[in-house]
Amino acid sequence: MTTKPIHSILITGASRGIGLGFVKKFLENPEVEILVAGCRNPTAAKDLTSISDPRLHVIQLDVTDDKSINEAYTIVDRMVGCKGLTMLINNAGYLPGYDFESKPDRNIINKTLNVNATSPVIMIQTFYPLLKRAADLVNGDEISVSRASIINISSDSGSIGIQNSSNYMGVLKQLDYCMSKSALNQASRIIAHDIRHSHILVTAVHPGWIRTEMGTEHAEITVEEGVNDMVSSIYKMGKEHSGGFFDRHLEVMPF
Repeated sequence: MTTKPIHSILITGASRGIGLGFVKKFLENPEVEILVAGCRNPTAAKDLTSISDPRLHVIQLDVTDDKSINEAYTIVDRMVGCKGLTMLINNAGYLPGYDFESKPDRNIINKTLNVNATSPVIMIQTFYPLLKRAADLVNGDEISVSRASIINISSDSGSIGIQNSSNYMGVLKQLDYCMSKSALNQASRIIAHDIRHSHILVTAVHPGWIRTEMGTEHAEITVEEGVNDMVSSIYKMGKEHSGGFFDRHLEVMPF
């Protein structure tokens, strides 16, 4: 567990699956004062909006729409005030599937890259002032998840090291998704280095194969199991984890 409370959290893609699981799990922590759950269509997010907790704030947030992101920034800025934003979880994802032997389709590849790689970077850049505001409240060189942190939900499918030893993702025909998660991992590493002077932790996490709409019913673990493991690991993260890529048990993953 962290040595000081996580004041505020913003989670993207929070209407279902892993994102919704994060919302429920973090609300179990009484030290979390503000939890902002972003989703494209709050009206349709019944499982999310039915949660009764005064700390939960559901907002409209389409991570592919810069206007939506900027409007979300204004809302979150007003909520967190001088304490800033403690944690950003880039969870929103897209997995349409792309077979190399199918008809070339630039639009599918571009959309997958946009949602899974470009949008997290734009989210980080936009919300960086709020994260830095939180980090600046702490003196010294500490880098911890509770000072200010960015958690990018990635996948082992983005690991080139794993791809070198196995062709399992190729069999599943997810070229676009693999490309996008490799890009996200690279972005996590570079951003961690670029903003290290701000003492903000940045890391990428592979959640495992989880039973969600994206992961399908054939997946190995439930949302609750996967999220419980990830949150437990997130609470333990420190300076040595910034710029890294880890599984849900905080074991190092190959880039």
